[in-house]
Amino acid sequence: MSDKNKKQYKQDIKRHQKELVKIAKSTYPWDYFYSFDFIIEHLKMMKDYYNVGYNVWSIEEDVLERKEIIDKLLYEYDSYLDLPRIEREKIAKKLGVEVDKVEDNFNRIETEEIIKLDGKETKCTGMKFEEKYYPYEVWTNYIRMVSKTEEKHFDNFIELMKSGFRKLCD
Repeated sequence: MSDKNKKQYKQDIKRHQKELVKIAKSTYPWDYFYSFDFIIEHLKMMKDYYNVGYNVWSIEEDVLERKEIIDKLLYEYDSYLDLPRIEREKIAKKLGVEVDKVEDNFNRIETEEIIKLDGKETKCTGMKFEEKYYPYEVWTNYIRMVSKTEEKHFDNFIELMKSGFRKLCD
């Protein structure tokens, strides 16, 4: 392996370790998702490690399988956090709506009213929503279907962690 690969390897490790420290410093017991942030950052480090190929001790076939597992894990988790557009388009098509319109279905209108609070009049600001393109029920069905599909990606992520995570050790 070249000195260029060794340098990249060290830079990648240092960069990811800094990110892992940031995650650790912002971790609190009431938000379990920091655990996943840590895992995802570590998977990104592993991906860079295998892509550079410096100091990798497994046989070549294992590296390809490991890269595949890591890519699938990252894809499933990213798809859970933000469903890919192509999947959102399929859901919209199934409902007979356009994805851009259903996702931007409401105008937000700021409201102001005077209310009495403890005998004093107080200005209260709020917000109401007005439908633009589709009825509320259509939008609700779309959101439910997107959420269900995102949850399926999370289930896929967990299943792949169960079946493939142990294979990632070098």
